[in-house]
Amino acid sequence: MRPAVLSLSLCAALITQQAPAQIVPEGMCAVTVASRPTLEDVRAYVENDLPDTFKSTLRVVQTRNGWYAIMIGDVPAESFERRKSDYMAQGLVPADTYCSAGKGFVAVVPQADYTSDTDVSEGTAPSDIRAHFIEAVKARAEQQGISFRLRYEGFSQVGTASDVENVVRSYLDLLDAAPGMYLDNILFASGSCVLIGPAIDAMAAFRMSGDVLAKTQDAGFGHLLLEKHPEAVPFFAGWGLFDGGIMRIAYEKEKEFWSFLDMGGFCE
Repeated sequence: MRPAVLSLSLCAALITQQAPAQIVPEGMCAVTVASRPTLEDVRAYVENDLPDTFKSTLRVVQTRNGWYAIMIGDVPAESFERRKSDYMAQGLVPADTYCSAGKGFVAVVPQADYTSDTDVSEGTAPSDIRAHFIEAVKARAEQQGISFRLRYEGFSQVGTASDVENVVRSYLDLLDAAPGMYLDNILFASGSCVLIGPAIDAMAAFRMSGDVLAKTQDAGFGHLLLEKHPEAVPFFAGWGLFDGGIMRIAYEKEKEFWSFLDMGGFCE
């Protein structure tokens, strides 16, 4: 079995990350109006779709499946349906707004990570190039996702413990390398701007690593290991792959990517 190539920074982060305090108080529920896969998507929703009346009570929380829940406030659980009906009558919330007790929440996202105050300065990352980048990453990740799902279904049914460990180790490697060191060493070779081609490769790999590692947060994945591959359980538990720890690291890595981009924007 090959060893995982993980940097000291990722190892230290996994060790020091702590589970957050209870995000939704007992007896309350978070009024959740949307969920989005990336911070960039969250930012777009907040800027374009969220009514101004909710901006002061807005919270965004990362969940164990890697997505971000967008919440407009906490209400007593027993009054949620009445409050939702009132909001819908005013056209303030979508019909699929739901009440969340916070199960599966990993960490509260700082507001500065998804508000317009953190957008790049004018001219550093033209909106058309940025939009092309986001769409290209989604398409690439979707293609890679089809391949991964076929592989995952195969080893989950008949694979060995080493198969399970190896595929997750490979995505731990991706999470560590993309976008941090890869972006720093490769994308800025031409100067201060980011080359869009390699950036698509890096971010698609990073997105896939997040999607794959999110699989380990599903209850069914843990049951599968206990039933078919109990010898692999210590590896997963040791890397925070059952308690949401790895998804907090994925969140930090996504922030790292956008900080690189915001420094110089895409090369034109």
